[in-house]
Amino acid sequence: MTRQAKQKRTCNKGHTYYKSSDCPTCPTCEKLKEPASGFLALLSNPARNTLLHYGIDTIQKLAGFTEKEILDLHGMGKASMPILRKALEEKGLTFKDEGFVEDLSVPARRALENEGIKSAEKLAEYTEKEILSLHGIGPSSIPKMKRALKKRGLSFKE
Repeated sequence: MTRQAKQKRTCNKGHTYYKSSDCPTCPTCEKLKEPASGFLALLSNPARNTLLHYGIDTIQKLAGFTEKEILDLHGMGKASMPILRKALEEKGLTFKDEGFVEDLSVPARRALENEGIKSAEKLAEYTEKEILSLHGIGPSSIPKMKRALKKRGLSFKE
């Protein structure tokens, strides 16, 4: 495989650069797009561009996504996750909970969702009896919910 010779190019902003590939991206323009501070400045170009493409330009917006949702975005890699977790932690934030109750059946999840219960904190506002009265919740769901609440230092309302 032969390598192409580098060609001198000028971008539409007047920057001169050399490239051996057909890629039209100006390295100077790309460098100027990099943020000087904030969590985006800590990321690689592909990860940063991915988040910006999806409108995730603040740490608060990032906190509205689960880790899985972020990793599923094209351009995001596992290496970015510790950086993002630390940035969230420094602001007292975390990624959105993926499913605050593990191993819950689909009908039980749907019942909680229909009731507007999307977090352990919201679940803690209900009594066991109230939760058991929801269509789709059976007795086997309660121990799982108790474990999820306990894990977060919460419990059902008395």
